[in-house]
Amino acid sequence: MTPALRATASNGVQRRSPAARRRRGASGLRQAFARAAATTTHESGRRGPPPPTLATVDPSQYDDTEVGGDEYHREELEAFLREGAWETAFERWAADADIDADAWRIAGELDLFAGFDFFWDDFADRVGYHAPGIPEDWKERDLHPDLDSWAQVSAVNAALTEFGQVVCEVLKAEYVDWESEFEAPDDLPDF
Repeated sequence: MTPALRATASNGVQRRSPAARRRRGASGLRQAFARAAATTTHESGRRGPPPPTLATVDPSQYDDTEVGGDEYHREELEAFLREGAWETAFERWAADADIDADAWRIAGELDLFAGFDFFWDDFADRVGYHAPGIPEDWKERDLHPDLDSWAQVSAVNAALTEFGQVVCEVLKAEYVDWESEFEAPDDLPDF
């Protein structure tokens, strides 16, 4: 056995020494996350968390969005997510996600993936989204027993935001087949 590995007497599982764990670095965390994410399945048998049920909230009410138009195509987008857009986006995101296995577990146990909202933004001719996240008062609310640092909170929130963007890209590129109804005025300047 190499010095980096030690066998535990009770169950025979090999564990890496602290020095070996440090050498694994960020890429090792991503690989561990990708393995954990790839083996997570929901009731439909697909990998990753189940797709969300989209909200009926007016997207303009979100602090982080400005949406043009009033036709959000949520029913169609939700159907696309269930038909495979969610799983495709999840696999692409999980391959490079900068989140460790513990943060992934916490996000799953808090059911954060269910909080996503996707909608059509007619003015921008794009799929918009609202990503869930761990709130700023997470300490006061004692949201999760293993959530103990702002670094974890930031990692989870950033990863969810990145995932939302990947979902939007997959939806727009591979599923959305309608055109924007917005017509730009003739007097817009050329840049």
